[in-house]
Amino acid sequence: MSKAGNSHLRAAAYRMALVGVQHNPVIAAHYTRKRAAGKSKMNALGHCMRARELAQVNLSEARQSVLSLSEGQVETVGLAEALQELVDRLRTETQIRLDLSIAGTPRRLDAAIEENLLGIARQAIDNAIQHSDANEIRAELAFEKIRVSLQVADDGCGFTPSAVPRGFGLKSMEDRAKQCGGKLDLQTEPGKGTCIAVSVRLRRSPGSPRSA
Repeated sequence: MSKAGNSHLRAAAYRMALVGVQHNPVIAAHYTRKRAAGKSKMNALGHCMRARELAQVNLSEARQSVLSLSEGQVETVGLAEALQELVDRLRTETQIRLDLSIAGTPRRLDAAIEENLLGIARQAIDNAIQHSDANEIRAELAFEKIRVSLQVADDGCGFTPSAVPRGFGLKSMEDRAKQCGGKLDLQTEPGKGTCIAVSVRLRRSPGSPRSA
């Protein structure tokens, strides 16, 4: 018999086998269960993916809510306490280790300095949580006689500054630093984390009361 004939016979046998499967209740039930199990797995996977996406959205919204809460606190409690409360709240919203150290004696500063330094800290910490893939984020606030300094560093992926547009809030942080008389310093490179620092020289004697 020719090859073409053999092909026709094999095709016919395959069709007969399919018909046999369809009309055999045991085999048909087996394949029905397999198809149902496959659909069930796909549905479960879809539900898991949607649940994960929803959880990520909820965490992001919760973090943004925490960040927003800190804005109104600095005027009432001062920079050191507002930053401490911000870090404490964010610890509950991320699995990244988040530490804060405060050096010197905390005191009240001009409103513009407190608000802008807190804004820089808030933006830098949020950037690290969202983009750095870090295991640890360290914030440091130092009160000196005529200067206050802030630093936020992470051990994450880092990046090449010249290759990144002035996004990720960098322009906003630079503007905030200028508004309070400081300059933003960015140190980062791929694989070596990121450190954002700003130092502000105080214009009046330390410990003097804030103007109303």
